Amino acid sequence: MKIKISSKWLNHKFLCSPEYIVNHCKGRCCWGTNGLSISLLPEEDKEFQKAEKKCFYQCKTGLCSLHGTIKKPFGCIISPFTVNKNKTLIIRHRYSKFKCHGQGNYAYNVFKFSLVKLFGEEQYKKLKEDLENNVNEIYLELNNEIFDKLIYLDKLKPHAKKYFI
Repeated sequence: MKIKISSKWLNHKFLCSPEYIVNHCKGRCCWGTNGLSISLLPEEDKEFQKAEKKCFYQCKTGLCSLHGTIKKPFGCIISPFTVNKNKTLIIRHRYSKFKCHGQGNYAYNVFKFSLVKLFGEEQYKKLKEDLENNVNEIYLELNNEIFDKLIYLDKLKPHAKKYFI
């Protein structure tokens, strides 16, 4: 399916690097509203116990011990992105409240790994080129299975009733 990409959100800046996490934020983006939490797909549930449990993979430094491995849950891999009710890819609003927001590099560069997982390398290249050329109306193809996973994970969140009912 085609989804719109919010060029406004992807042009926000973030200071997100292992060094910044260790020395400043301690991985605050991994904290839910009631502490560390993890939202899981049904196929991940067996390995990670129940969805919405506290994440025991975040180290004291704030770094994730699963980072860069195939074991990292889908919701963590695609973070901070979601698709809103208008089928537009955005960055979750809560990320704009973090101290890493507003400085550093553009979100489309900082979170390249997540975007490539969502859209693939070729579409990421097109996205980056469009953003660098100030294209405002950007649409990319998103696999239906990935879209369904995004919606499933969002329904686990406390705010879900506002968007999905």
